[in-house]
Order: sequence, then structure tokens, then C-alpha cells
Amino acid sequence: MAKLTKEKLVKRANKLFKREEFEKCLKTINKILTRYPEELDIYFLKIESLYGLEKDFDIEKIIRDYLDNSPKEEENYLVAAEYIDKSKPIYEFESEAEAESEYNFLLGIIDEGLKSHHESYELTMLKASVFMNMPVNDDIHRFVEYIDSFSHTDLFWKDLKYYKAIKYRDFGKYEKALDVYDEILKYSPDLETISRKLKTLKLLDHENEAIELLDNMIADDKVSENEKNWALVNKGLYYEGIDNQKAMGFIDEAIRNNPEYGFSYLGKASILYDMGEYIDSKKSAHEALSLDKGLSENYDFLFLLAKLDFEDGDSNSISSLSKKINRYQYISKDLIDFMLRTISSKISKLSEMETFNDEDISSDNHSNILDDDEESIDRFEMFDNLENAELFKKIQESKEGLESFEEDDLKLRLFETSEQYEEILNDFIKEKGEDYFKENDGEFWEILDNRMFLILLSELSDVLWEEGRKEDSIDKLKYSMELDSKDNLYRRYILFTRLLELNKLDETEEYFEMFEEEYCAFMYYSKLLFAIKNNEDKTVIKSIFKEAIGANKHVPSYLLGKRSLPKKPIVFFPDGTVEEAMYYSKMAYNAWNDDERVRSMLKDLIK
Repeated sequence: MAKLTKEKLVKRANKLFKREEFEKCLKTINKILTRYPEELDIYFLKIESLYGLEKDFDIEKIIRDYLDNSPKEEENYLVAAEYIDKSKPIYEFESEAEAESEYNFLLGIIDEGLKSHHESYELTMLKASVFMNMPVNDDIHRFVEYIDSFSHTDLFWKDLKYYKAIKYRDFGKYEKALDVYDEILKYSPDLETISRKLKTLKLLDHENEAIELLDNMIADDKVSENEKNWALVNKGLYYEGIDNQKAMGFIDEAIRNNPEYGFSYLGKASILYDMGEYIDSKKSAHEALSLDKGLSENYDFLFLLAKLDFEDGDSNSISSLSKKINRYQYISKDLIDFMLRTISSKISKLSEMETFNDEDISSDNHSNILDDDEESIDRFEMFDNLENAELFKKIQESKEGLESFEEDDLKLRLFETSEQYEEILNDFIKEKGEDYFKENDGEFWEILDNRMFLILLSELSDVLWEEGRKEDSIDKLKYSMELDSKDNLYRRYILFTRLLELNKLDETEEYFEMFEEEYCAFMYYSKLLFAIKNNEDKTVIKSIFKEAIGANKHVPSYLLGKRSLPKKPIVFFPDGTVEEAMYYSKMAYNAWNDDERVRSMLKDLIK
């Protein structure tokens, strides 16, 4: 009998893998690797098949075999290193020592690649990322040490320093981020670094220092005309949301200085957007682009267009714009957070269509967003193809509840009353049956048709709360999180808030334990409220307060009524911003203000 060709063997292996016949697949793979060890993709198919059998195996040996049989090209080292990096999440390791061992193996592969490709940007940045993510207590220190080992004369020095500053900002270490930007400006001054420094100064409310920096640029004779106009525009943007009239004055001055400078019109568009003048904002944005075609690749410009299209209800355009932003892997979390909040608008718009067609509901335009950020892809694509779900189509057929929306809600809604939600949810439960829910318990989100159910269940909880059926509301939230153990809709923060408002402290503590690795403003302020209500030691309360303020220092002024909360929904709130503070305070205001002792303690803490 003639031997099967390499192509037929590979085809057979892939078919067996798709059918989940892993034992047979492995036999075929071993034949291929014996005869054709240079068939590189098969090594990774072998790893996936072994994972499918849930057997212990030596992934390092397979990767080593792959590298030994492949050309010593940069791409092959990257493929091997990135595969190891993504193959097993930290939480699946049995011990910290096991995790660190695999990370050290990964570093060894990267170092091996850098020996022959020392000018590789991808391998250099990947190594920094590995140090950042290593599961050891001093991970940030090892990451910093690696970056600081580079001199300002080395390749990629500035990019590595930017990465370091961004991570300091993620950890709330804004002063250290400023030190990094100052170091970059010492050796390589440019507008990009100044811009990043200004944004960090704004987070710290260091208004005087920021304005002084810009005023010095404006007064410096060595600075070009357009650089001075850039400083004027940024001075205007610094006052955006604080004093928009003052902000617009600086923008107008820049336009008078040079009516052909596109960046000035981008600044004007941004301020007009903040003022709610969306039509004029879009006009200014297009004027900016007509004067400066380079803005078509500018993150701030693209993001502003996405927000304007959201106001127009143009979700297809938003998705198209998102594809252009996939290179911003370290800063595009803001965009993903924003785009998740377009889903109700998209659903309501599609629900009003009389018929569906492939062009209307195509989801292909989602597929390439943020190729370098797997978590962000997962968070965005959680809604991909949602309009194809059977439950969605049933909602479309329903004539009720799609006419109006509560503008004062945290998010738009599909229905108005709990009865409308309960009717369609109960029909779904009856149709699927009890066994279906048991089989998918904890992983309910993984099936497309279930996602619409979870979204409706979440919205029902909100309606029940507003109707005064608070215990029922909490029960629905708990049920949602039982079905979806990963809480893909991020409803845990609302659950914390509602449990605390009802003083259900024991239950709150139980749910805290489920998400103990969370580090964000919502979690810190929830824990602070719990600590105060639970009469914990003042040193503990002060410690949590310090962490909360580090995550977002604007929250107390909204909780205490020193700043007014907006009536319209907040659709975009990056970490540490005023918008994030408003979103949290709107959600948690009653929980903080139903007890004078809690308010009094918060007042004492901010003194």
C-alpha cells in the first residue's frame, strides 16, 4: 500500500482534531513528525490534541523540538514564545513555583531569539510583557529592572519607557509615570511625550504645572509656530469639561494663528462634543481631517469619531473605525469599554428593522479588533453575532417596549416593565427546559443564544430594583452570576452596591471573595463602604481609602454632593477619570448616603 502524502496526512490530522478524536489524531501527528519534522504547524496541533485528552505532557519538549527543526528566524521564536505565553493562564498552575518555571522557560526562548535577532522590536517588547506578568510578588520590580537596563542610545528605549510609564499609571503610580516622561524628555523631547505627561498631570489635578509647561512652550522663541499652536490647543483641552468656554478661547486663538492647522479643529471638535454640540463637533472633526490627512491614523481622532457615531446610532461605522485602532494595544481598553456600551443602542436599532439581511447584520467587521490584546477581543466579541440569536429575533417580533428609553438610566433598556421582561424570559426557560440550564450552569455565556437571555435578566434586575422589589432584583443578579460564573456583563459591582445598600454584609463579603483579585476603583470603593458599615478598624479603613483614592480620587466629591451628577447616561469612563467617578457615584449614591455615619466617616477621610 502506498504511503499517504504529507498533505493527506495533515488533512487527516486536522479532520480528526475537529471531530475531537484526539488519540487517532496524535497517532497521525506522530507519523507526520517522524517523516516530516519540518512541518511546523503540526507541533502546535499536537499540543492542542494533548490538551484535549487532558493528559500531563511536556510542552517544553515539544516547543524545543519545534525550534530545533525550524529555521532560526525571528518569526519562529515569536510563534513559539507567544504560544507558550497564551497556552496556560496563571490561575491554572498548581503552584507559584510551577508557574515561574514555565515563565523562565519562556524567557529562555525569547533570549535565544534575541541572540540572533537583537534588533527585534517584537521580541524585546514581548520580554518586557513577560516580566510584567510573571506570577511573583516583585513582578513590577523585575519589569522595571529590565526596562532600566536599556540606555537612551539603545533601540526601542523610548517605546520601553512608554510601556513602563503606562504600567505605572495602571498601578496608580502617577508620580512615577511623570518621572519616566521627564527622563524621556531629557534625552528625546517630542510632542508625543509632552502630551502623555499632560494627561498624567491632569489625572493628578496638577493644573499649575501643566499650564506652566504649555505656557513655556508658547513663550519659547525656539518653538515653531505650529508647536505653539499645539500647546494652545492642549491648553484648551486641559480645561475641557472644567471650563469649556475658556477652553474654546485657547482653541480659537490657535485657529486665528494658523487657520490651516488641522489639530486645532480636532481640539475644537473634542470640546464641542463635551458640550453636547454633536453636529458642530462632527463638522470640526471633518475639517481637521481635510487639513491633516495624518489624523486618519490618530487614536484621539478615531475615538472621537466613534463616540460621535454612537450618538448618531451608527454602530456599523463604530465597528469599522475600531479596525483602524488595532495597533494601540496598550491604550485601547478605553475604546473597548466604550464599545461595550453601544450594544443596547445596536439592539434597539436592529430590533426595529422589518427584515434581516446579511448586509444589515454582518459581524465580519468585528473580527480584527485588537489582535494583540486577547482579553479585549473577548470582551468586545462577547456581543458578536448577537442579532442572530433566536431570542433576539423573538424580541424583534415583539412590538412592545421598543419605543422609549429612560435617559436617566445608567444604560438604555429594551423594555419598560418587569412583566415584559419576565414574559419573554419565562418563555425561553420553558422552551429550553430545566436540564438545559443545569448542563450549562456556570458557562451559560458560551452559547450565543444564552447571551441575550443574560442581558435581559440583568436588565430585569434593574427594573425590579426601581419598582421597589429589591430582594427579587438581587436574586436575579445572583442567578445571572450563577449561570455565568465569569460575569461577562460585569454586574458584580451593581450586586455589591445593592447588597451594601440593604446592609447584607455577610453576603457582600462572600461575593468579594469570588473576585478577590480585582483591582479597580469600583472594587476599592465597594470594599471601603463595606469596611465602614462593618465597623472595621480605622487603620484598615484608611488603608482601603488610600487604595481607592489611588484608583480614582474624584469619587468622594460626587458621593458627598460637592459635584452634581449628570442626568444623561455615561457611556465612556476610562480608569481614574471624572467620568468613571460619575458612573460609580450614580450607581452607588444611595448606598453611601443612606447612613449619616458613613457620610461622616467619608468626610473625615478626605480631610
